[in-house]
Amino acid sequence: MTWDYTDEAYQTQAAADERWHLERLLRYGLGDERINPQVLKKYWQELRMPEDMRAFLALLLWDEKF
Repeated sequence: MTWDYTDEAYQTQAAADERWHLERLLRYGLGDERINPQVLKKYWQELRMPEDMRAFLALLLWDEKF
């Protein structure tokens, strides 16, 4: 999953910045990892993502339709 970071640098950055790690998971795939819904809700307003992805995740999290 870390094509642009060494594994050690990726783990260091992911531990330091939870929002950065969440955006990377959403953009580049989850692999075997799962997203914690509470963390997603915590950073919801700050996340940069396409509107179609935002609408889909809102449907899953809050059963909201855009």
